[in-house]
Amino acid sequence: MYNKYGYYPFDFLDNEAVSRTLESGFDDYAIAKMAKKIGRDSIAEIFSKRSKYYENLFDSKTGLMRRKDSKGNFRNPFKPLEATSPMNNPGDYTEANAWQYTWTPSHYDVENYIDRLGGKDKFTNQLHTFFTLTNDDADKHLGQEGLIGQYAHGNEPSHHIAYLYAFSNTPEKGNQLITEIYNRFYSDKPDGITGNDDCGQMSAWYIFSTLGFYPVNPSSADFVLAIPQVNNARVILNNGNFLKIRKGTSDLDKVNSIELNSQPLQTRITYEQIMKGGKLEYK
Repeated sequence: MYNKYGYYPFDFLDNEAVSRTLESGFDDYAIAKMAKKIGRDSIAEIFSKRSKYYENLFDSKTGLMRRKDSKGNFRNPFKPLEATSPMNNPGDYTEANAWQYTWTPSHYDVENYIDRLGGKDKFTNQLHTFFTLTNDDADKHLGQEGLIGQYAHGNEPSHHIAYLYAFSNTPEKGNQLITEIYNRFYSDKPDGITGNDDCGQMSAWYIFSTLGFYPVNPSSADFVLAIPQVNNARVILNNGNFLKIRKGTSDLDKVNSIELNSQPLQTRITYEQIMKGGKLEYK
């Protein structure tokens, strides 16, 4: 449970305190949405406030989420590239490191995280650093599989991060990375899925990325748009409608507009729009 400073205390089971705080924030956000929807405004307010508790672990000097002691002070030494887990090398994160877990609130509060970093330029630079920063001591047994910089496709906490480029100054970089991940870490061989397909998430990432959109915030009705990995697809929707997807070129740099039924889209498509069916075109 949270302490009086608004985070899991450093001695909670002696490990995973940062991961528990960040993941609980998403739970609190989802509870707040449900409470609001059923008219329980007082409960919604409580949990909405709790969903921001990740801010209590944000280190403005590094732009990363760090563990604090029982008095509200950052704990040292801080090793942002060191992966930890409850079973092996216990520490602050769950089979991941500070760089990989820092993006967890971006599932549901990306605009606030951009502000915390100091704006879109710094957010873009933070993403660039994340995807280029290497670690010679990465341990695949601690979630460090399928690496591009600090991005670990073999570990689910990283899966949404390439799609965050849609909120940056260089959204095209996200499309390039998604295509690289898609081609490097999946194949039709016995080891064709990188890492552990926990709850089908490795497969789910592949299907969504094939179609060109992804639920960065899975408790919302929005999907972040990217570039499909196939030229044509037809999705049979459970209401009897069809969504036809067409990519007019295989050259990512030449895709300059996205239209749904001839209406332009920007960075997102909603569940409601998808369920109406029609034609999603990448021109």
